[in-house]
Amino acid sequence: EEGNAFDVEMQNVNEGDLPLRARYYQSMMDSEILRRGAKTYHEFNRGVIIFLCAFNPFDGKHRLYHAKNHLLETPDFLYEDRALKIFACTEGESEGTPVEILRVLSYLKDSQASDGLTEKIESAVSSYRLSPSWRGQYMENHAYEWDLRDRGRKEGLALGKAEGIAQGRTEGIAQGKTEGEERYGKLIRALISDGKESLIPKTADDPELRESLYKQYGIQ
Repeated sequence: EEGNAFDVEMQNVNEGDLPLRARYYQSMMDSEILRRGAKTYHEFNRGVIIFLCAFNPFDGKHRLYHAKNHLLETPDFLYEDRALKIFACTEGESEGTPVEILRVLSYLKDSQASDGLTEKIESAVSSYRLSPSWRGQYMENHAYEWDLRDRGRKEGLALGKAEGIAQGRTEGIAQGKTEGEERYGKLIRALISDGKESLIPKTADDPELRESLYKQYGIQ
């Protein structure tokens, strides 16, 4: 009604990067405002990023956290950039949290509708689950994610101790790096046992040599 912009995100896993994610989503929101034809900074209305979290990313003392920028030297001075981040958590102390929000958070946790709003949400969820087009899109998205995860794992294996690749999901790359390091460790131990320590520095820089040695020593 007032021209404000909202972005609602669901976070199921705590990867320790929510403030940075919020920064990214804020930039995307501002870019969209500019794309729609804003001519001056004054046309930036309030932008609200809402994270619905299946965990508590902070101190565990609250269900709701509101983040705004402020001046470090004078924290009581209102630094109004019209940006607000809200973190709503299924875990934490409930005291002081509006009951309507607690019901939504409870629904996110156990899928049990308890009032008019959560019943509407449940009805919408059920409708989408029965929609062939939505289910097809859902499975297509998951297939894409699985493909990225598999590619990340393969890249991690190939790169061994390297930092992985920019594409792919984090868990796939992490798994690949771990397995790659274990594989490389076996090769180093085999070379030491075989009296070929001089090859170790070369294997770090020569993927082809590394792969041929893996085959030679039967390291999968």
